[in-house]
Amino acid sequence: ILIFDPDDVTVTYEDGPNLGASFAENFGALVSEAKIKFMYQAVEDTTFSVTYEVASGTDPEFNVDVGGSRVFTDSGLSSISGTETITLPATVVPSEVTVAVWTFFGGTGSISISP
Repeated sequence: ILIFDPDDVTVTYEDGPNLGASFAENFGALVSEAKIKFMYQAVEDTTFSVTYEVASGTDPEFNVDVGGSRVFTDSGLSSISGTETITLPATVVPSEVTVAVWTFFGGTGSISISP
């Protein structure tokens, strides 16, 4: 099950392997953010690909956390972008993954994940 912020929409894997979230120019907010959270359980290591972009904003940051540990981060002054392959280690206990991008004072940004 995947949960999207800020609407907390629940999507199952059957809805498609490519998922995304974005934000656009929210001038009234201190922080603009797009986030995807999901739980996984796997008998062997697996990977997923994440593409991220903040086209404008102040001090943008992108993070991927797996099982409560930060496994990738990127930041910049006004824009960042990239594509990374993230490894999910085998685990018999369900583990949470958080993929998030944000910026201060407006800006536009997006993230997408795929197997």
